[in-house]
Amino acid sequence: MRHYKRIAMYVAVLAFMVVLYGILPHIGCLIPPKYLFSISMESENDLNKGVTSDDLQSIFQSDGRYLSESAAVERVDDEWQIVDRGKKYSIRRDDGGLSVYSSSISDIFHPHLYPLRSYATRYGFDPDATIVTTLLIVGLIITLLLCFLIMREFEGAATELTRDVKKRLR
Repeated sequence: MRHYKRIAMYVAVLAFMVVLYGILPHIGCLIPPKYLFSISMESENDLNKGVTSDDLQSIFQSDGRYLSESAAVERVDDEWQIVDRGKKYSIRRDDGGLSVYSSSISDIFHPHLYPLRSYATRYGFDPDATIVTTLLIVGLIITLLLCFLIMREFEGAATELTRDVKKRLR
């Protein structure tokens, strides 16, 4: 009987992993944007022109974020969006200034995933894609381990069942 309880527990965790696989690539859409920093209203003219000026790039750089020359600025509803190398920043008007938000996975989980994010950035990889890929690989390893444990428990349950049947037949 103890084997079946373990099997049920492993199957429940395995089901959780399958659900996680379905959600993980879209997690950025599920989490609200994170406030990063504020910028002055003087940057509004550059944003309206659709350019990332040197001033705007230096503001981002002072926060440890680097905008490339190919960063695209677009006006969407009441905010501006800057898309650069897979990262998306939203800039909204707030009390007396402009606030910058990010919905990138690497910014939302920044303190916990800093080593992975800095490694990806240093070697020219997209931090969000690297983090998602790493989490998927770790999930795959956990799933394979769970499958192995389930097979082992089934083997133990079959052995126990065979022993019980032999005892009853004697």
